[in-house]
Amino acid sequence: MVYAKASALIEKQIEQVYEFVLNGENLKLWKHNIYNVKNTSGEPVDVGTVFSQEIRIPTGRIINADFKIIECEKNKKVAFEVLKGPYKPIGIYSLESIDNKTRVTFTMQEEVEMNEKTKAHIENVVNTIHGLKLYLEANK
Repeated sequence: MVYAKASALIEKQIEQVYEFVLNGENLKLWKHNIYNVKNTSGEPVDVGTVFSQEIRIPTGRIINADFKIIECEKNKKVAFEVLKGPYKPIGIYSLESIDNKTRVTFTMQEEVEMNEKTKAHIENVVNTIHGLKLYLEANK
């Protein structure tokens, strides 16, 4: 199994962060490799919502990496599983309110044989949490 984790303390109320993270269409606003992402299930976003996502991989090619919300607990957690792509991990955003700020911890795990390429990929993905912090704090 491959596992990675990263956290960021965001100077925003937990409700704002939760709603922003829950809407997968916001990914393109703070992750540089997202080419396109769209809710294909309709509104509102909840467990079972599927997002069609196209990402640019390091070679410059665009691939599909669709994902589905598998768990959401208001102002606490958003979990998703990747349905298409070379990697099919489970990702979890866990939120915690701390003095009118929000700590977001992003974990990913994939049930595959551990190798350096997969480990590096999963670690790079979780570290994008810092892009979320930068985006939300710059857009007050």
